[in-house]
Amino acid sequence: MSPSTSSPRASRWCKTIAQSGQASMELSDIDLVILAKAARDSAAFETLVKRHQAPLRAFLVRLTGEPALADDLAQEAFLKAYRALDGFRGGASFRSWLFSIALR
Repeated sequence: MSPSTSSPRASRWCKTIAQSGQASMELSDIDLVILAKAARDSAAFETLVKRHQAPLRAFLVRLTGEPALADDLAQEAFLKAYRALDGFRGGASFRSWLFSIALR
């Protein structure tokens, strides 16, 4: 399990990961959320977007029947998720949390 974002250990972990150049696609969603929150790592959130954009868009296309609207809704969901990252507690998967944001 990854360290919580409030500990000194977490800060060291985030710094080590960021400096190591470890490919962010190798990190779990939880690790990427921790990096995005604690280290303000925009590349970590960008990786989350790349990882979940297609499934979210497909879900929204099925829901709305309109690809252009689905694109707008997906973009809005990612923006809301980014702004609400501090509220993500890991009780559900990042994908579930993101999809619930998109439904609201």
